[in-house]
Amino acid sequence: MSLSRVNSLSQETIEELCSTLEKVPTLNFEVLMKSRSFRLIYKEDVAALIPDSNVLLKDMALRDVKVQHLLNGLEEIGHKKAVSIIMKGS
Repeated sequence: MSLSRVNSLSQETIEELCSTLEKVPTLNFEVLMKSRSFRLIYKEDVAALIPDSNVLLKDMALRDVKVQHLLNGLEEIGHKKAVSIIMKGS
């Protein structure tokens, strides 16, 4: 799991993850991008260009981000549901 990349997640997992990252404003994709784990990848000017979780996950796939990095960010913001979606889909 630690070596797998975001682009290796199934389409079903991506769709479920996107839906979850849009539901709760305090646990959404914008909060994730501001987390300590993601600040190096998504500086403020880049983060402003990402309109939704779908674009974020596509960008993470293009940047070859590891699933573990995504999990670390989700755990950091306390998004247990999103973590469980990834674990279930892996």
